[in-house]
Formats: sequence, structure tokens, C-alpha cells
Amino acid sequence: MPLPKSELASDFKRTRVGFQHLRDYGDRKGLPGQNITDAMPERHDRIEDFIAEGENVWMRFRLNALHSKPLYGLPPAGKHVDVAEIGVMRVVDGKWKQAWYFGDELGLLLQLGFVDTLQA
Repeated sequence: MPLPKSELASDFKRTRVGFQHLRDYGDRKGLPGQNITDAMPERHDRIEDFIAEGENVWMRFRLNALHSKPLYGLPPAGKHVDVAEIGVMRVVDGKWKQAWYFGDELGLLLQLGFVDTLQA
């Protein structure tokens, strides 16, 4: 979920989104608007753990959602997902200055049924 602008520094930079490879795929297909947030509007992120030290914050959380709209051209699967994600943020003077997110993209696609499980 996007943070309110009042929480962001004027020069805030999000270096990486949580599902960057999927976003890159969507951009190449000309479907940048079919992102995770739009495809899963009932999305809830549950923070499981975080550490703050100086300006740096590390957060481990889970994305819980129902895939109810197209995701970068993938049709709505109608399935619930529970996917691990981490965020690394830098906070300066009480404002978010930088953020990097890393989501389990393969886990998401497996839960949605878009990738067959590997057979031995």
C-alpha cells in the first residue's frame, strides 16, 4: 500500500518494488497498471518482524490477498495468497527517504497456479 505523501521525504526514492520481475514483465507487455495492488485490491500486509537501527529499518511482512483482477495480463485466479516480502527502508528526520522491497515472486505465481510445481 502506498504511504501518504506526508510520510515521504521530498526526494524519496523507491529503488525496488517488491515484485520487481513481475513489474518488469508487465511493463514489457504494456500493462504497467495491472500491478499487485490493483490486481489484489483487498490486499493486507501483516508485519511479522522489524528492526530499526539509526536511519535504517528492516521489515519482514506477509502479503495476504485475493487475486481478483488481472495481474500483468494473467487472468484473475480467484485464489487467496500468503506471500513473504521484506522491506529495507531509510528514514531521515521522521520521513521515508529510500525503500527497497523484495517479494517471493515464484511463491506468488505457484500459489496462483501459474507455474506448475517441479516434478522429480
